[in-house]
Amino acid sequence: MKENTSFTAPEMVEVLYRLNDKDNEESETSKPQVELTINSIYIESGLYSQPIKDAFQLYKRSYQYAYGRVIRAYSNKENICTTDVPEAVNNNMIQQSVWVKIAAPKERECCLGDIPYAVKASYSDLSKAWISNFEAIAAEKAIIRLSAVKSNTNAEVLAAYGCNSNMEKWSPFHGAYYAVIEAVAKMITLGGDDNSLRLTLQENYDKLGKDPIKCGKPFSALLGAYYAQNQLQITELASMDNIAVTFGYINMHVSFCAIAVNAIDSDKIISQKFKNIGSNIVFLQATKKSDGLLDIEKLLNNFKKVKELADKSLILSSCTVGYGGLAAAISKMCLGSTIGFKFNEYINQKSLFIPQYGGIILEVYSTLDLEETFVDTEYRLLGHTQEKAEIFVNGYTIKIDNVIDAY
Repeated sequence: MKENTSFTAPEMVEVLYRLNDKDNEESETSKPQVELTINSIYIESGLYSQPIKDAFQLYKRSYQYAYGRVIRAYSNKENICTTDVPEAVNNNMIQQSVWVKIAAPKERECCLGDIPYAVKASYSDLSKAWISNFEAIAAEKAIIRLSAVKSNTNAEVLAAYGCNSNMEKWSPFHGAYYAVIEAVAKMITLGGDDNSLRLTLQENYDKLGKDPIKCGKPFSALLGAYYAQNQLQITELASMDNIAVTFGYINMHVSFCAIAVNAIDSDKIISQKFKNIGSNIVFLQATKKSDGLLDIEKLLNNFKKVKELADKSLILSSCTVGYGGLAAAISKMCLGSTIGFKFNEYINQKSLFIPQYGGIILEVYSTLDLEETFVDTEYRLLGHTQEKAEIFVNGYTIKIDNVIDAY
């Protein structure tokens, strides 16, 4: 796919970066600002390229570049981008043009179903693999209480991030797409409202220059983020941080992070640790399509169901299933209360560790009629919480104390 029409880049793909001009001895305020206009875009064909083309066509139809701004670059010594371009250079503009090439994600390098590297080393022993998997998992949410002058408030500001550098190496488009999905899913499991939450996006990438493939990486990533936002009908905050780092001949790869923010009452917040013994643990899985993206209708239906149950106070705890898979999610939920968990049946070992972005685990009351509650939603009963501080899976017993040590 090639677009030959010249245009100024849309606001969504505005990128600020620093030129690597070591020989330029002019003062910082006299260095020129470079205005780059994208002359053409080429998207390679491939199994995972179709959604990139769809996203670009969607963006063209939606905005038609009417609200576009140019890609700007400002030359200085640090080669590190900030959004503060000195006013002194505004009248010292150099016109240049570039073309963008988005390379097709390679099928043989697809990492959508990969298990963490640490797990592969001890895969033959499930208990060791479980602990190794959890060592690389970080906390996924933050809660900040608002303070009010001369009054009381129970309002809380929630923040949750989504980022996967390995996926972004393979495909900036898919990496950014799933970063948005992951951030929003985490916010939903906290009790947030997808109608009021907002996103802030941050991209890191190597020095672009006029290399078409390098220019295509942040372009592709921002298309992925836009596509996910369009499907979820969620907007980002006005500001975005764009950072380009080059040190000598070392360039950093594209890294895209999405942060979802929302404010709700503290009594509506759902934590991720197990609350009761004997609770039903239900998994709402997000269905992945052949192009690597999610079935958005099923995902939105899952989000709607979680919000419905949360409003009725039927959810005791919840957690998303991201990097580290079900194993990492269940381990997180066991921490804090040290309540154990037992899987109902044998579960494929690989499916315990592969990332399932958009998937959500819920702890609900044992007395809840699951068939009636989830009548319009695909769900899977994983198992039940137990008094023993252990996780029982496929005949293996993993002590929660060992999981805590790994954490």
